[in-house]
Parts: sequence; structure tokens; C-alpha cells
Amino acid sequence: MPSIYYRGDNRAIGDIQKTGFQPQIESCRGRTPVQAIAYIQKIIKDNNFKSLADIGAYIISNSKGDSVSTSCVLDGASYGKYKYQITAPQNALYFEFKLDGSVGTQQPDQGNMFGRKPYYILTNVNPALSLYVIVGTRTATQEATFFTDIPSGWITLLS
Repeated sequence: MPSIYYRGDNRAIGDIQKTGFQPQIESCRGRTPVQAIAYIQKIIKDNNFKSLADIGAYIISNSKGDSVSTSCVLDGASYGKYKYQITAPQNALYFEFKLDGSVGTQQPDQGNMFGRKPYYILTNVNPALSLYVIVGTRTATQEATFFTDIPSGWITLLS
């Protein structure tokens, strides 16, 4: 069962189809999964986090355009004129998010992934061969943050 996420945006589907969803900061666009994981690990090291809850809270509250935020629930896509659905491919793999930010053991696909401690979603067991990195985090908005671009082929206009 693929993971589904939602995002609100003011741009029409024609604009979204050109680039997909990308971080606002241009230098953060086009990151590979290996680069994204290294970036996350630097955030953890720089802030000396001691718990996964601290990591998740930081990622959500301190996003400065370095990632793409999505919601695991449709109500979380309330920002913007348009609502979009993002569907990760069937071959998505779920991994433990270790305290140092590294990729841990593979986890079973539990369908609805929100409400869990932080996790990684990749398309290959080897991050260097993966297409994207999603970090799911536990928050009131049930947010999941992409640290790589979201390809336009995964995006569907809902309303």
C-alpha cells in the first residue's frame, strides 16, 4: 500500500508539473538521498539532540525552506488555494530513523504511517540508490517532511 501525503499550495497544477515540489532554498533542491541524510545528521549533531522527539520537533518547527512539508491527513493541506495528493511509489521501503540520523533496520509497511516516531522512507535499501528521502515525524498536524524534491509524477490535484 503506497504512502499518501497532502500539501496545499497557491500554484496551479501546470506549474507544479514543471518541477514537482522543491525546497524554497535553491541550494537545497536536487539533493540526493545521501546528501539529505548527511544534512539531517548535521542538524542532529549541531543541536546535540538526545531524543527522537526532539529531532522531530526541530524538523517541524525550524523548517526554513530547506525541505518540503506535507501532511499525512487531508486537513493538513489547508494552506493555499489548491490541495494536492502526493502518492509515493509502491516500492517505497520504510526504515528506522536512528538517533544519530542514520538509516536503521527496515520496518514493515504499516499503511498509515502517521503518529509514529520519526522514520525514513526510501526506494532502495541502499540510500545511494534511492530516489527520495521522507522523514515522518509525530506532530499534531501529522506532518511528513521531504528532504529531497517531490517528483511531479507523484502529484495529483484534488481541488
